[in-house]
Amino acid sequence: KNLARIQEILASIQKDGPTLEEMAKARTKLLSRMVRASEKPMSRLLSIGTQWSYLNKCLTIEEEMEKYRKVNDHQVRQVLDRYPMKQISVEALGPLKTFKRDE
Repeated sequence: KNLARIQEILASIQKDGPTLEEMAKARTKLLSRMVRASEKPMSRLLSIGTQWSYLNKCLTIEEEMEKYRKVNDHQVRQVLDRYPMKQISVEALGPLKTFKRDE
């Protein structure tokens, strides 16, 4: 039941993309999480280390946040088109007697 609902949501996002309201909510949630995480030294050091490993530079928290603020619905559509969410992986723990795979 839950897996079917997740598949419905992913199919809807793949087809129509997120609404502007959904993007705004996601952006707000992400930015507030970034601010809270940046207040913890270990989280900030992990972020800096990851940036250095991948980008060979370090961004301030303000620069990181600005990059997220600039993401628009057209860019999200490009990512969805390039990396469609047609297949998902499911991992389950415990007895699988009641798990039914939808084909």
